[in-house]
Amino acid sequence: MHPVDSILARTTALGGLRLVDLWMPAGVSLSGHRHDRPHLCFVVDGGFTEALGDGPAELGREALRLSPAGSSHELRAGAGGARLLVVHVDDDEPGREALARLDDTRVRRGGPAAGWGLELAELLTARDETSPARLEQATRVLVAQAARAAGPRRPAPPPRWLRAALAELERGLPGAAPSAGELAASAGVHRVQLSRAFREHYGTSLSAHVLRRRVDRAWQLLRESPHPLGQVAYEAGFADQSHMTRALRAATGLTPGRIRQGATSVQDEEGPSA
Repeated sequence: MHPVDSILARTTALGGLRLVDLWMPAGVSLSGHRHDRPHLCFVVDGGFTEALGDGPAELGREALRLSPAGSSHELRAGAGGARLLVVHVDDDEPGREALARLDDTRVRRGGPAAGWGLELAELLTARDETSPARLEQATRVLVAQAARAAGPRRPAPPPRWLRAALAELERGLPGAAPSAGELAASAGVHRVQLSRAFREHYGTSLSAHVLRRRVDRAWQLLRESPHPLGQVAYEAGFADQSHMTRALRAATGLTPGRIRQGATSVQDEEGPSA
């Protein structure tokens, strides 16, 4: 195993950027080193294994790692070693804001950033023939590409079991819908996991979703049918007329009677102001 002092690093200051061309021999490890500025790390060649929040990650050629200020890293170079480009970004640099918004380390692979990372590596290899202006330009473009990659995560689609649970719930609504415990058992997950996933993917709790569907059904029946209020409450899935009235008032500000008369807003309920 190579010692840590066998790592080769060449640093170039480029205005508000600091570019480090880093060479790690096979098997060498770095543990607990910390960065006080947002930075990106591009793998030019070889690769390394790093402990990230969701477990070990293998970062190979053309991987781009984006990290917020204050992040620390524990990594080990692979069997072929690793050549890395690390760019630290100062406060007033373009791209800093996007990188500063990161709440954890992210990894991207391929894409436009990879092409610029490889071009930057070639410029550094031919450093004696490369103008400082060209080197700075390529570094800034790489940072700009990294800033785009640091944008909001695309939300993951709901897992299949959650979609099935929602479909089962909808089949019972607005009437006697299955309980959270029954849905969780049917999906083969814990009730807490079901509740957390439902809120994450659908933006509301299970109980709020059920109540909203019942309120919507009650509104429709009140506007379209002559049924007595007690029957409307039953058909909309409420325990009784009083339960329906409380839910409608909380959700819309209107009583069932005013909804039936055609009111669509609290202003209609209260009448015109003097």
